[in-house]
Amino acid sequence: MKKYVYLLAILTLACSCRQNDSLYSYENVNANLDQYLTDKTVSVTVPSGSIAVVTMGENSADTMAIISTSQDIVVPKYVTPNIDYVYATTTASKSFTRANVVDASLYSQLEKNKNANYWQVLAFEDSKNGDYDYNDLILHNRFILYNNNDLNIAIHPVALGATKTINFGYEVYKKSGSTYTYIGGDEIKDVRKSLFLDQSNSGFINTESYQRHYDGYTYTKTFSNCTGNLSDYCVVSYITTGDNSEKIYAINNENAKSVDLFDTNGRPYALVLHGVSTTGYKQYYNGKTSTVGLDWFQYPMEQVRIDDCYDFNSWLQAGDNLDKHIKSGAKVFDVNDNSRLSKAGVAARIYEVASPFILVTDWQ
Repeated sequence: MKKYVYLLAILTLACSCRQNDSLYSYENVNANLDQYLTDKTVSVTVPSGSIAVVTMGENSADTMAIISTSQDIVVPKYVTPNIDYVYATTTASKSFTRANVVDASLYSQLEKNKNANYWQVLAFEDSKNGDYDYNDLILHNRFILYNNNDLNIAIHPVALGATKTINFGYEVYKKSGSTYTYIGGDEIKDVRKSLFLDQSNSGFINTESYQRHYDGYTYTKTFSNCTGNLSDYCVVSYITTGDNSEKIYAINNENAKSVDLFDTNGRPYALVLHGVSTTGYKQYYNGKTSTVGLDWFQYPMEQVRIDDCYDFNSWLQAGDNLDKHIKSGAKVFDVNDNSRLSKAGVAARIYEVASPFILVTDWQ
């Protein structure tokens, strides 16, 4: 924790916090939890004899699900997904108004690759007495449930703005109504070495400047026999620091009533962000403009509080994309900076990963 830098800022914040503002009332934080949640479920009805392809972004650049049964899928809270249907035969019922494609070869290909997935960005404080920069640990995670009932969790490291040792963990639950059943999890010791692949034990990574790019994930784990839909599963993330076993949990709905998620100012210890960008990143592929990167969080640079970058209060009240509330001249990390090269020698933005996804095993 960079206490020597932020002592005055913390004291100022403590003196100026709005004790009567319900958004920051410690007693009412559970009632306000929904304001911090940035995902939602959308019900997708799939007609008999078809496969639904659920996408988002300009020209449907990001595929969220390929499914043949009606189900709920997880999408960013501020996104209306696109849904198209692919039929194997011309005799299938086509009562839906969206684009219906009859293509037996495409249907067969999609049938083999059915899945549902989503990305999230985690932005942690490394202490329960935080400095509100939310860059002590930034992870870009992907969850995907395959057709064979394998649930895969992949972690893409982005930034580490802490000098203390941070351990990252997660718990996976399957929900049925209001009941949550624990099915597994993992704890990753010393993320500097294990996720960021840095053995130096000192210095910040990608919070003062763009130092390192990771072509893909540096951790992956698969849970088998995960029947049902991806929306049935919840991943609750947390960190511990050093030898301290106390868990600092990220925002979630699953254990909100049983663990501490907020500090005494009503601020979460970690943000969980989906679809926070309004415009994303434009890329050109096959002659078309596509939008990706809707989850890319422009996090504060080192020694900068998030309140100096975003109007946090207006974001919570408006309930829309976080980047609509960025302040003029905000000192945030430029997520479109492509000054670093990937291992393949290609200019890469910090959140970009290779396609198909690869496992990164060395410090580039």
